[in-house]
Amino acid sequence: MFLVAQAEQLFGDTEAAALPALLESGRLPARISGLPASARALLAASMHAQLDAPVLAVCPDEAAAELFQKDLSALLGQDVPLLTARDYTFYTVESVSRQTEQKRLSALYALAAGTAPAVVCTVSGLLQRAMPKEKLLQAAFEIRDGSSLPPEDVEDALLRCGYLRTAQVEGPGQFSRRGGILDFFSPAYPQPVRVEFWGDDVDSMGFFDPESQRRTQPLDSCRILPAAETLPLDDAVGRIAAEPLSARMDQPPFDRSPFDGYALHSADIAGASRETPVTLPVTMKLYAGDAPASPLPVGCAARIMTGAPLPEGADCVLMQELTDSGEETVQLYAAMKPQQNVVFRGGDIAAGAVIAEAGTVLSPAHLGVLAGQGYAEVPVYKTLTVGVLATGSELLAPGEAWTPGKIYDANGVQNAARLRQLGFAVKRQHCSDDPEEIAREMQELLAECDAVITSGGVSVGQKDYLPAVLEQLNADILFAGVAQKPGSPMLAGKIDSKLVFCLSGNPFAAAATLEQYAVPALLRAAGRCEESCLLPRTTRTLTTGFSKPSKGNRYLRAKAMGGSVTIPGEDNAEAHSSGSLSAMIGCNCLVELPAGSGPVTPGEEVEVLSFVQ
Repeated sequence: MFLVAQAEQLFGDTEAAALPALLESGRLPARISGLPASARALLAASMHAQLDAPVLAVCPDEAAAELFQKDLSALLGQDVPLLTARDYTFYTVESVSRQTEQKRLSALYALAAGTAPAVVCTVSGLLQRAMPKEKLLQAAFEIRDGSSLPPEDVEDALLRCGYLRTAQVEGPGQFSRRGGILDFFSPAYPQPVRVEFWGDDVDSMGFFDPESQRRTQPLDSCRILPAAETLPLDDAVGRIAAEPLSARMDQPPFDRSPFDGYALHSADIAGASRETPVTLPVTMKLYAGDAPASPLPVGCAARIMTGAPLPEGADCVLMQELTDSGEETVQLYAAMKPQQNVVFRGGDIAAGAVIAEAGTVLSPAHLGVLAGQGYAEVPVYKTLTVGVLATGSELLAPGEAWTPGKIYDANGVQNAARLRQLGFAVKRQHCSDDPEEIAREMQELLAECDAVITSGGVSVGQKDYLPAVLEQLNADILFAGVAQKPGSPMLAGKIDSKLVFCLSGNPFAAAATLEQYAVPALLRAAGRCEESCLLPRTTRTLTTGFSKPSKGNRYLRAKAMGGSVTIPGEDNAEAHSSGSLSAMIGCNCLVELPAGSGPVTPGEEVEVLSFVQ
């Protein structure tokens, strides 16, 4: 009633009263200026009350959108969906699906279904391509208490919607089943749902707490939304498939010719040669894209071009170089065997064959095969966003004027570049050795990103403040220190379920531990299949040596090629100092030297950890 009264009062103004009429007539745009943020939200809410129609509010950035959403939700008395950009998708490390994905899919569904009084979006969120409306509505489905629905059918539907089967549901986009109990976490809700089946009947259902596993609220019905959006094929290179992608048809879909020539009955040219050619009438001509109108008669030839389908009855193709290239009749100078020079239906890939498993990074080759199967878009996981924070009062941003005692931020640039190379979105910052500034920058990154990676300030020096900052931010420390060189001081923790890796300030130490610990965890969170997240381990032969013994586990940067591996520096141990930058150029792996190893020499076999691609 308050909102209705406000709307009547607002639209009693002459200028404001013209706005609903403009909207209804389509005579837009209309410019409205001079209103503070709260008044703009009141205007939007009043428009909804006046017109009894949904409102789409477009804000310039995410901060403005979040504020507008809160104001509008308070005025309307119900939650208003927020549609942000795909680049600002944040995931929890423990789950495959992500918080912002949940919000985005819920907002897209509200828009498609018309279930929300208003939707707030950012400009970038509005402009980005999304799942087609029809596909989203088709993919979403509802379960009702007391309905008859085999749990196997629900499982199949969840897999088709991009959900990941897990032992225990902890985050959005996951599901698990134990006998007659099916748990799933739909992006439509803030908590997972537990459905208990009695045979094929839904016996009960309700929300539950993923930590305690206890029921929190009963439900009469629940809606399952897709856990992943689809992207147009052209935009999907380098993205991670959210569900298995299979061939829809045989490829090629028919027997075809591999070159220009003549389709024939092999029996008609038995014994043909240049000395004794066989002459046949040419009764049809086929180009790529043609469909033969009739079978090929016995004793006749079909002029056929590369890629054209063979007519029924033809069992071989003779290349035109072995003929006189006749049009009405043709002389044939070679005999052929049945099935010779034929590209058979399904010879490339058979219908039903898996093109890419869920978790596969989609390459140009994958997309080419999918395009050949008629795919226009594919379901993919969202791009994970990682905050990169380099700490140190000595740091300058590249491009700043150098001053004595300062160095440029190489760690931040190098770590960010490596993460982008792997397909992550990155927000990079640097700050001084000030615990308050570090905490503030960490909080800003944690608010915008899924995970944060820092470098510097993690050891036991007087200005190594990262351990204290993590304690201040109530981090759950997962481990502090690793038994290796370089990078031993690194630590990892969680802050509000978001993973934080704190790496050494030495460039190679940071690079090595980034590859060993941060990259596998982040790739798992991004949805990659398990085997492609781990550093491949092989045994290779050294072409160069390393002169120092290794008291503890030691990792050396190196270049692997074929069955050999080269340690840069030619026995110069100084080239392997943690602070050395240039020696990392061209390196694609780590050589592992176990604790207690002596110097290694050319010809020895060593364990090699190749960087994930």
